[in-house]
Amino acid sequence: MKPAPILAYLLILQAAPPPLLQPQRVETPVVKPKVAETPSKAEIPKSDSADHATGIEQKTTKNSYWREAFAPSALSNWAVVLVGMGGIIAALSTLSTIRRQTEHIARQALSMRYQTTILRESAAATRKAAEATQKSVEIIINKERARIVVKPDKLSLREGSLIYAVEYKVFNYGPTFAFIDQNRAEVKISADRSLPQREFAFPMSLPEAIGPDTEGIKQNAFFLQNVRLDKGEIERILKEESFVHFFGFIKYRDVFQEVRETKFAYVWTFASLPPPPGAERNGFWMENGTEGEDRCTT
Repeated sequence: MKPAPILAYLLILQAAPPPLLQPQRVETPVVKPKVAETPSKAEIPKSDSADHATGIEQKTTKNSYWREAFAPSALSNWAVVLVGMGGIIAALSTLSTIRRQTEHIARQALSMRYQTTILRESAAATRKAAEATQKSVEIIINKERARIVVKPDKLSLREGSLIYAVEYKVFNYGPTFAFIDQNRAEVKISADRSLPQREFAFPMSLPEAIGPDTEGIKQNAFFLQNVRLDKGEIERILKEESFVHFFGFIKYRDVFQEVRETKFAYVWTFASLPPPPGAERNGFWMENGTEGEDRCTT
């Protein structure tokens, strides 16, 4: 080897800067956990391996669940469950009883409604029968009872009479007796056609009982205001400036012990036609008063 090239190489090495020192890394060994050896895929099929693992897991979970469910610490929970189940059974039994009672009450209500309808119809039929019977009885009574009627005779207004009175008759138009209780008859003269105030001073002279075969009983009602009528009063009556009123009542009982009352009220009036020469003006009695109060009733 030639000394010149070696010398040049040594000079270059001395002239170049020294290389930087790099820190050296210390490699620490990694300890890998030991993995249990599992059989190879070739030895164990994939489906059998999954089923085996799932079965083991389910068995473990099931055993753990039942152990926890029947552990001593869970006995109080089972007591609460039993009490709750008893309450549910009692509630269901109560609801069933209430339902049966409700159905029974509903059947009773329906039966009562039906019975009420029958009773109502029966009551209506009974009422109609009673009304029909009452009408039949009234028809018989009205047919058989006594009927008292008062009829005044023609009024005489001749001058010179000593006493002026209204002559009248009392009749019984019924087939049975009439038993007289009270009676009054009165005559008044007033300037008005309407019925004057009633006083009923004197009673009639009637027997205690009037039979159906009795002829009209004659009676007299006297002019109490003017026992004797003067010429001027008679002329006022004939001119219809004054009016003669005859009114009264008879209370009696029939054979059915029903209290009856005959009211009568008349006013003397004249016909519109003038009388013949020398004859007295023709007059007649006309019913006076209001219906059911002062007019003739039986």
